[in-house]
Amino acid sequence: MRARLALIVTALFSSAAFAVLAPACGEDVDADGDGYPASEDCNDADEDAHPGGTEPCSCDGVDDDCNGVVDDFACALACSPPQDADGDGFEPPEDCNDQDAAVSPGATEPCECDSIDQNCKDGPQDFDCDMVCHFDNDNDGYDDSQDCNEDDGNINPGAGEKCECDSVDQNCNGDIGDLPPSCDIFCTDADGDKVFAEGGDCNDADKTVFPGAEEPCKCDAIDQDCNGDPLDFPCDLACLDLDNDGVPAGPDCDDEDAGVKPGPGPEACACDAKDNDCNGTVDDFDAACGKTCTYLSSGDLCVVGMEPVCGAGLACCTGGAGGDATCTTKCVGDGCSNGCLLAP
Repeated sequence: MRARLALIVTALFSSAAFAVLAPACGEDVDADGDGYPASEDCNDADEDAHPGGTEPCSCDGVDDDCNGVVDDFACALACSPPQDADGDGFEPPEDCNDQDAAVSPGATEPCECDSIDQNCKDGPQDFDCDMVCHFDNDNDGYDDSQDCNEDDGNINPGAGEKCECDSVDQNCNGDIGDLPPSCDIFCTDADGDKVFAEGGDCNDADKTVFPGAEEPCKCDAIDQDCNGDPLDFPCDLACLDLDNDGVPAGPDCDDEDAGVKPGPGPEACACDAKDNDCNGTVDDFDAACGKTCTYLSSGDLCVVGMEPVCGAGLACCTGGAGGDATCTTKCVGDGCSNGCLLAP
């Protein structure tokens, strides 16, 4: 008896499961799971092909939007054989939109601020009328006639200035320094170039130097655009920099010594008889260094790397074959090492 009941229960559950899993006879299935049943879907084996689908810009031979036309994409691509899908007398790629008969090289650009290039030539606003179009590209409620930055929705005439020395005019009033009094911070723009020293100006004493400035085509050793490279101008000009210190010969008063180049750094706190900052004065270091320099003359005995050092224009060189080092006229050129003539 128990065995018979078990068989009956098993049969009932098996029938119910089959009824759930198997579609009813004549049911409209959606085999590719794209939300369109087979009765509406022109290709129920491809989830990318269905009514309202996007026709990709490729000659794939598929009617992706199920409108009855294969490869009717809206882009300037010509499939073989060429076709004039919109019947306007022009074929792709000459026709920039072969799905719209109002768009072709023979059309006239209407006097409208639309985003359609009707004549497939110089953009959507190349019309022959006295009209200026303004757009709000960043969707902040202000068009390009009012907004000082159409690439950032947080910058517009209605925005508030941030409590930062970021050198950005958030409210588009032409003043980067009108921070709210509640900010309680002070920003410095000593040269008046509208870039704060705290906001990226690498030389706040020169109004031609700030991030985004134009790097002039000359070997001036000045990093005008504050990107760390003073010689990244857009022209084809070679600047000689023998010591590879980033400052070319000319501005560099000693282009064979990487430790010598124009400021703004301070003079090295050492009696090295060098004009390290190229300001025309040797060893003019800060008084806080607490040094008094004594220099040796030509022919005086010296010790390399030790004070007192040889005076300006002299180098401490050995006489060769173990001879004593003396202050000798400094050698300049490829045949030198540390200012001394190389051994023959």
